[in-house]
Amino acid sequence: MIHETGSMTAGTPDKIDMDLYLTKDTVYMLNPSTKKWEKSSAVGTDPLGDLSSLMEINSAGPQAEANMIAILPYTSYSEDNMAYHIAYTIDSNGLKKLLELQKTNPMAPQLQNGMTMKMTLDIDKATYLQQGMSMQMEADQFGTHLITQMTATVKDFDKMPQVTVPDDVLKNAVETTH
Repeated sequence: MIHETGSMTAGTPDKIDMDLYLTKDTVYMLNPSTKKWEKSSAVGTDPLGDLSSLMEINSAGPQAEANMIAILPYTSYSEDNMAYHIAYTIDSNGLKKLLELQKTNPMAPQLQNGMTMKMTLDIDKATYLQQGMSMQMEADQFGTHLITQMTATVKDFDKMPQVTVPDDVLKNAVETTH
């Protein structure tokens, strides 16, 4: 179970606040326009699609090795006193090449619209555990320049609280197909 809150901008400095719960099979999202909860199937909800699996370079096997080799040209490294910072800056041509490694490519239409991605992983020097991540994706779609930004702080690895969807969300969420 994941509970996320965040903001998105779409061609203007205005932010669209989002609140969602992702369970094994359902996404519950507060519609920013109507301020009402909606639910839909969680199948295919990963906005990065195959790119998510491409960025998983910490698993074993030939696919993980191919992913790591493919990502290296887009990777830079820095560090400070507390953390290592691994950054990926990938333009639309690079994303297309990287996604060719995957079996499917659900993002092909978006990638043709000049999508770019910047992502930084912050690794704690003392524990070698991820302590943060930031990502920015940009694309020109429907005559609008979309910018999606996400920042995450990872902490308390051994203290994961149980996240549950609130009863009012379960009761009031209306089925959608998006």
